[in-house]
Amino acid sequence: MPEQSFKGRWRITNMDKWDKDFIDLVEPGFIEFLDNNFGAFHFGCIDANLDYQVDEKGKVEFSFCGDDEGQEVFGRGWAQRNNQGLYGSFFFHEGTQLEFEALRDPATCNQTLPYKGFARTRPSML
Repeated sequence: MPEQSFKGRWRITNMDKWDKDFIDLVEPGFIEFLDNNFGAFHFGCIDANLDYQVDEKGKVEFSFCGDDEGQEVFGRGWAQRNNQGLYGSFFFHEGTQLEFEALRDPATCNQTLPYKGFARTRPSML
């Protein structure tokens, strides 16, 4: 499956551990895949940037770093297309595993989205 089929913003519609009110607490929950294999996601109070690759079977695998109410969060995850949209998992380092479902945001269906840099200061990896 071509990488282009994942590009754009996907609205998170369902999570196994949190209801829609929590997902959209600050702003509508989303995951997005931008150009140059970068992206971002937001749900609840979590903002994170991600680095992704699409494997030969059409599965997106990513790592992420970000912020949850002032606490640094790190982890990995994956996403896969199906007939309804996108589904996958977030795995937080020393934390929770979350399953999610998402639908394509129609406003970004056919756009080429440039990587705009990190929304927050990137934590030091040294």
